[in-house]
Amino acid sequence: MNQAIHFPDLEQWDDERQSMCFPALVSGMRVECQVSAGWLYNRFVSETNGATPLVIFHQHRLDVEDAIETLIAQGADLDGPFCLS
Repeated sequence: MNQAIHFPDLEQWDDERQSMCFPALVSGMRVECQVSAGWLYNRFVSETNGATPLVIFHQHRLDVEDAIETLIAQGADLDGPFCLS
């Protein structure tokens, strides 16, 4: 985990986007992140067992954070949002 990136436990489900939305603090600056239900189901399909996106997100939070960290590291612009879809 990158020490300059922190993920507070402030996630929430966005019904309109069908995504989990959560902040990341990158060197103290807040950026918005989101991961779609489709991405969660596609990535963890063998482990979902009918679970909701919220449950899958919590079960695999570290994996989601790692994927978001990769996006942040690749992006020169921190305006966000950083999306996994």
